[in-house]
Amino acid sequence: MSGAKIFTLILAAVFLGVVQSGDLFTISGIKPNLLLVFLIALAFFEPNLRTYALVALSGVVALRYLAAFEIESLILFAVSIGSFFTARSLRWWPLFNNLLLAALGTLVFVALANLGFLLGNLREVFLEVGYN
Repeated sequence: MSGAKIFTLILAAVFLGVVQSGDLFTISGIKPNLLLVFLIALAFFEPNLRTYALVALSGVVALRYLAAFEIESLILFAVSIGSFFTARSLRWWPLFNNLLLAALGTLVFVALANLGFLLGNLREVFLEVGYN
């Protein structure tokens, strides 16, 4: 992949990380995980793990730039790397694969970040899955 394409992907991830850190797309208290959805979609198109990891790390850093580094940042990075490898094993219709992986990625992220929230707020979590 050319340097310009890598730069564009990093710029997109940083932009989504910054946008997500605000409340621009929050609806009824539910904030979509724009960066996670972008990274999951990118997992189907970027064949190079190093490039993918660099883009993911750039987005995670931008997302948590204003706040201190949190465990959620590591979870988001791990889920995105997991989606990179999972995307290579899915052999169904591409749109279905992307939707499935976005839903599963959101559920795994919420479960690892705060299992109690997932179990106590199923409605909100599934609204977020649908919003993503």
